[in-house]
Amino acid sequence: MILIQGLAHVLWGALSWAPDTALPARFLLGTWVLESFGLILLFLLLSSRGGNRWLAGLGAAWSAWIFRGPILVLTLVGATNQAHEPWWRLSLGWLVVYTVGGLLLALLFTTRRASMPPPALSREPQEVQEPESPGEALWTSEP
Repeated sequence: MILIQGLAHVLWGALSWAPDTALPARFLLGTWVLESFGLILLFLLLSSRGGNRWLAGLGAAWSAWIFRGPILVLTLVGATNQAHEPWWRLSLGWLVVYTVGGLLLALLFTTRRASMPPPALSREPQEVQEPESPGEALWTSEP
């Protein structure tokens, strides 16, 4: 994820899409780490509910983009009275980056799931012990 964001930053610089702001490299790297971490956590949260992992990837990417894109641009333009054009273009570029990142997470997660062996199921019946009283189940140390 960090690599994807770094490549996007270099590409926007080459295309002259990025606004003229001189941020320290450690600041950029720190924001990429935080964004990557947040996107991965959001993807894991959405994919843990079951369902389609591709939709979880897109949902995580687009949900994260809402805060990186439109909300950030509206806040920046409203607070500083700057022109919105370079920021909207950059915001739409981040939509592409986040979408690629979300789909990449879904691909990695699906590939990892496919390569894992299924859990071994026992064919022997399991003995279940019923508690003598309802309160006893709360105080036993056995699972």
